[in-house]
Amino acid sequence: MVSLPRTGCPAPIKLSIVHSTFGNLARTAIPSCKAPRNRNHSPVNSRTRLFVSHSSHDRALAESLVTLLLAAFPIRPHEIRCTSVEGHRLPTGVSTAETLREEAIGCDVLIALLTEHSLKSVYVIFELGARWGAQKPIFPLLAKSLQGSNLPQPLGALNARDCRSRSEVLRLLEDLTEALSDIRSHPASTWEHALSEFLAQAAPDPVDGVAPTPPCSQIPVKGHTSLSARDISERLRAAPPLRVNEIAASFVGMTVEWEVLYSLASASERDPRYVCLVLNPWVPEGFDTSISCQVLLKDYPFLTDLDKDKPLRITGRISKASLFSIDVEGVRLAVLSEEETYGTRIQWLLPDIRFKVGPEIAARATDVVILEAVKMQLAAGRPPGLRLDYRGIIIPEIARYSARFRLLATHCAKRLLDDLEPNAREKSRSLGYEIETLEKSHP
Repeated sequence: MVSLPRTGCPAPIKLSIVHSTFGNLARTAIPSCKAPRNRNHSPVNSRTRLFVSHSSHDRALAESLVTLLLAAFPIRPHEIRCTSVEGHRLPTGVSTAETLREEAIGCDVLIALLTEHSLKSVYVIFELGARWGAQKPIFPLLAKSLQGSNLPQPLGALNARDCRSRSEVLRLLEDLTEALSDIRSHPASTWEHALSEFLAQAAPDPVDGVAPTPPCSQIPVKGHTSLSARDISERLRAAPPLRVNEIAASFVGMTVEWEVLYSLASASERDPRYVCLVLNPWVPEGFDTSISCQVLLKDYPFLTDLDKDKPLRITGRISKASLFSIDVEGVRLAVLSEEETYGTRIQWLLPDIRFKVGPEIAARATDVVILEAVKMQLAAGRPPGLRLDYRGIIIPEIARYSARFRLLATHCAKRLLDDLEPNAREKSRSLGYEIETLEKSHP
C-alpha cells in the first residue's frame, strides 16, 4: 500500500498498485486528487509539447535527453516538462498531482524514460497511467540495463526504442519530427555532441570485470553502391512515409567506399577495446548526414592523435540507413595522403548548383543526376581546361568560390534547368547571362 504525499490533496489517498495494469491508475489515482486550483498560476502549461516521464534517480540521464531535444529541435525550454531538470520544473504554487496529470494527457508527446528506477516510481506510473487511460501515444525509451522483456503489460506491448543504440535514438528523433509536424529538426552536426552525451548516460552502469563485446552482424553483402551518404539520406527523405523502411532496408548490405572527414570518437560502452567514430562526408558546410562505425583501436593507433576534419577513406558495408545517419560495419580506414587530397571533388559543387536551380528543381535532382550534369559539362569543355581523372576528381584543383568554380556550377545548373524544367525560360536566360558575364570578366 502506498500513501501519496499530502501536498495539494485534502487527505492522503490509499492506492494498491498493480505493476502490470494502468487502467485503475488512469481512473482512480490522479483524478481522485481534487486539490483546488491556484488562481495565481495555471496548473497546466498549455504550451507544454514534450513531457519526459522519469524517476528522480535518473536525473543525469533525463538532463542529457532534454539537452539533446533542445539541440535537435527549435523548441523553447518552457515547452519541455522534466521535473528533475532545472529550467523545466513545475511553476511555484501549482498543484503537483493535478498539473502532472493534465500535462501528461495534454502534451504533444510523452517520452517515458524507462529504467529499473522508473518502474518503481509512483509518479511515473501515475503519468503513464493517465496518458494510457486517455488513449494517447507514449514513446517508451529503454535505458541503463533495463530490457524490453522486463516491461510489465500493457507497457510491454508498445514498441520501445533502445537508448543505448545510436541508430535507435536517431530513429526516435525521426519519430519526434513526424509527431511535431509543425517544426523541423536542426542539422545533425549541431546536435551530434548532445547525442553522444545522451548515449553515454543511457549506457548500462559498468560492472567490475565485465566488458560485453559488441554483437557481430550476420548481414550478407549485396553488392557495391556508388551513391554517396547524402544521396542515400535524400532518397529516404523524399520517399513516401510508408516506404521509408523498405527503401532503407534495400541499402543494408551494400558495400561503400567514401571519402570522409574525421569528426568525433569515443570509447565503446560495450567494449573499451573498440572506438565509436562519427564521420562527416567530405563536402562543404550545410551537410546534415553523418556516418557511424566502430573499429578496434589497436588496428588504427593513428586515431589517438588524429586531428579533427582530417580526410579519411572508409570502406565497409551499410548495416543501417536512416534519414540522418548511415551506420557502416566491417570497416577499413585509411588516412588520405597529400597527393590524394589534391583536386576538386565533384560533391563540393552540389550546394552551389542546388542553390542556383532553386528549391523546386533541387528537390527533384538527386546527387547522381547532378554529378552526371557536371561530367557532361566538363566533357564539353565548359569551362575549358578542366578534366576528370580516373578517380572522378576535377583536375586541376579550383578554389571554392573562384570564377572557374562558379562558372562550372552555373553551366551545370543551366543544363539541369533545361533538362528538368524546359518551361523555366526566364530562369534559364538569367543563368545564361551569368555565364556570359563570368566568361567576359574572367576569360
